Amino acid sequence: MEFYFTIIEVIVHSLYYIRGMRTLIILLTFFYISNSFAQDKLKIDVDAYYKWKSITDNSISSNGNIILSKQVSYRGNDTLFIFQKSDLTNPTILARADKAAIDYKERFVSYMINNDYDSIRKLKLEDVNKKKWPIDTAAVLFLSKDTIVKFSKSKNIKIGEEGGDWILMNRDDSFEIKKSEEKVKKCFFKKVEPIKNPIKQKGSILTILNAETLTSQNVEGVTSFDLSHFGNVYCYINSFTHNDTIDSAIMYVVDKNKTTQIFSLQGEIIDPTFNREGTVVAFKSSSDTGEIKIHNLYSYNLLNSSLTLIADTISDLFPVYQSIDASSNLSFARDGSKLFYKVGMKPMKEAKDTLTADEKYKLDLWSWTDGQLQPQQLLTAKKDAKGLREFVYHFDENKSVALVDTASVDVSLDRFKNSNYALIRDQEPYLKEMTWDFWYFNVYRVNLKNGVKELLYKKYHGWDTYLSKDGDYFCFFEPADSCWYSKNIETTKVVNLTKSIDDIFYNRNHDVAQKIGPDGYIKWVDDGKSIMIESQYDIWMITLDGISKKRFTKGKENNLRFRFEDLNKEATAISFTSGVFMKAFNYKTKEESIYRIAGDSSVQLLTMDSKILDIDKAKNSEDVIFQYMNFQKSPDLHLTKTDFNNPIQITNSNPQQENYNWGTVEMVHWKDYQGANVTGLLYKPEDFDSTKKYPMIVYFYERYSDNIHYYYKPKVTASIIYATEYISNGYLVFIPDISYKIGKPAQSAYNSIMSGTDQLLKSHSFIDSTKLGLQGQSWGGYQTAQLITMTTRFKCGMAGAPVSNMFSAYGGMRWGSGLSRTFQYETGQSRIGATIWESPELYIENSPLFHLPKVETPLLIMHNDGDGAVPWYQGVEMFNGLRRLNKPVWLLNYNGDEHNLMKDANRMDLSIRMRQFFDYYLLDEKLPEWMEKGLPAIDKGKHNAY
Repeated sequence: MEFYFTIIEVIVHSLYYIRGMRTLIILLTFFYISNSFAQDKLKIDVDAYYKWKSITDNSISSNGNIILSKQVSYRGNDTLFIFQKSDLTNPTILARADKAAIDYKERFVSYMINNDYDSIRKLKLEDVNKKKWPIDTAAVLFLSKDTIVKFSKSKNIKIGEEGGDWILMNRDDSFEIKKSEEKVKKCFFKKVEPIKNPIKQKGSILTILNAETLTSQNVEGVTSFDLSHFGNVYCYINSFTHNDTIDSAIMYVVDKNKTTQIFSLQGEIIDPTFNREGTVVAFKSSSDTGEIKIHNLYSYNLLNSSLTLIADTISDLFPVYQSIDASSNLSFARDGSKLFYKVGMKPMKEAKDTLTADEKYKLDLWSWTDGQLQPQQLLTAKKDAKGLREFVYHFDENKSVALVDTASVDVSLDRFKNSNYALIRDQEPYLKEMTWDFWYFNVYRVNLKNGVKELLYKKYHGWDTYLSKDGDYFCFFEPADSCWYSKNIETTKVVNLTKSIDDIFYNRNHDVAQKIGPDGYIKWVDDGKSIMIESQYDIWMITLDGISKKRFTKGKENNLRFRFEDLNKEATAISFTSGVFMKAFNYKTKEESIYRIAGDSSVQLLTMDSKILDIDKAKNSEDVIFQYMNFQKSPDLHLTKTDFNNPIQITNSNPQQENYNWGTVEMVHWKDYQGANVTGLLYKPEDFDSTKKYPMIVYFYERYSDNIHYYYKPKVTASIIYATEYISNGYLVFIPDISYKIGKPAQSAYNSIMSGTDQLLKSHSFIDSTKLGLQGQSWGGYQTAQLITMTTRFKCGMAGAPVSNMFSAYGGMRWGSGLSRTFQYETGQSRIGATIWESPELYIENSPLFHLPKVETPLLIMHNDGDGAVPWYQGVEMFNGLRRLNKPVWLLNYNGDEHNLMKDANRMDLSIRMRQFFDYYLLDEKLPEWMEKGLPAIDKGKHNAY
């Protein structure tokens, strides 16, 4: 653009001396040319995918002086930007940097240097074994010294989360000490083999770099290590093999440059884990020399140099067929009072196989008595075979307690695991019922000191439940009256907290055949006597006895929805002394705001006609980073204070956008055929001309208008159209909200979609009524398939993973989860609300397959044989039906891929074919070969037929 303005200046200065009509002609000619130049922007195409960046992995240092932001490329190398608050305009830019972390004292940034994208691609093309690929490099940038120290062949890099001078790197995973050989005299008569060293070190190299002195040392043969939270102490395990048969291991702790051997044995030591303060380290060990190893659990106290056996192979804590699970992580309570570990079935050597492959039968036996269906059982069989149970060890009492007596329940601990109480959710009694109904579980409080369980709620619905830090109060949502309740566990007194409040606490968009759930969440207040509850509009503080109720916001009066924004990552409860922040969403304008509670009310800090996201505050300062986006603005990173005044943009990820024909989005409102108010979004190209006629694609998936401020960068698609690309190429895109009536999903969609389309055609003469398209994926794919049986308005449609026959789908499986699809229709998204025996007519009415003779709309289907949500035979049924009726239909099956495409090459191919499909029907572009002639199986992988 600099060149463009320079030309203008030259011409203007030249024309200053020209007179009369000649001047006018030259000026008019110039402005015509310059205006054409300004409008001649690029259209978004496949090449644009490679140019757009995403901002990820943002972080801010403890004192707010250092900011990290990574720009991610499509099929290319990522880039790390390191900003220093003292000079935000000159960031340090590091290519291929990943997994970056900022030193707590802000002295350095550690990171990994990934291999070059093109180099790895070349290795893939040459089919080089992955084990022979280059190993990444660890690096440390010392900010004040402007020095980078690199360590090749590194697996990872670790620094203290809150301090410390040590930087640890695990290097060269293929490390092996060379065998030492003793020289022997040659013998004329007999060849003598060299004498081999009987001891070999295992593992890799641990490199320890001191951030203050910049000195480093290597420890060889390290199989495992850990660094404490404050970086003040680390440990490592040296492992050896003796005579190629017997393993041995030694564990060392390094504290203040003093190295202490704390444990050794013939066998192995694994999983060293420090408590937060670095005063205790726990680990597992086994003296077994064979492949099957049974582990003991130990802890070592650095303060008094004492070793404690927590559980061993013959412990009476659990049955003889169980032992410490080697693969589960250890974890400490934040205050160091407890250690959590898991116990499972003892590993056993499998009996020698005495049958040949053709003598073995393979069988899945499905029984009506099973709680879970066989496919679901098979998906969790390995986990279930371990029979994992959660245990907690109390250091003050030197005692372990089992938290659950079966592996089928879920234990919910408080955030930092300090509390002596936890919630348990047990679904076991309802597994069979959940095949067709909602998710249920029994809720218990478990005492971590003695393992005693108390039933709090029987057959609770699948929403969040809350236990106070002291374990004395339990809070839950009751669908029967849509209210929040508290229960005093000791007195068993139950109090309705929200019944007398003139507000709505249930989900405002509830339109499925199941019990209604809450609209918001609960936060505990640090006084231990109150909770904060989010309603549909506001934030309320209510005492647990229900007597005192206080509203801090005025959402209901201003059509706002308030939600907590957690800026204090250390807090376990709401603390008014440290500041309480909230985000507000305007239901009408879709604006978002940041508020802060001040006294008995709230103060508005920032309001934007955008979506605000990823807010992060420095721990020890008032500095805040955040992103915001709207349809036209890429979500770049901004820096501000907790007052949110004058945010400073510090990244500019996609400056190339100004060279492309982008677009605009606006809300549209209309009344459906029943007279209800409906909202939708209409996207237009940047060079929109109301005197022209535009084709329009209608996309939908339930309600979408709240997403008006989403930024859709040009990228390959996993299943849907992106308005950005299509409007850039001359389309309009319309996305209507859909509200549903139970038993009438098809008619409900028709009511919202077609009434909105009618209204737009009536009020907007620039829409070409002969060039309308449909597109949807999954539930939207079903709606597309169904809609073309109900109207001939659309010239073409694309349906991704559509259900075509609700009868066969009802009895089918979601193979990805192993669940029956029955619940989908009776209580879920399909919204039939009845069984096929109770209301077969509804299943016929809402199944596209039974209405295919009415179809006049060419249809493109994508349904993949690896789909774990909607079985791909649903797409096959749709295809075969339309093909039998001699109607234009194509089916894309990306072999082995999922419900939404996961493989990048498949996404690229779908992006191209879907555009070609719509371009042919709606833009009168050339008919692609694959649509005209198909793609014969003999050409598979050889010819794309674009």
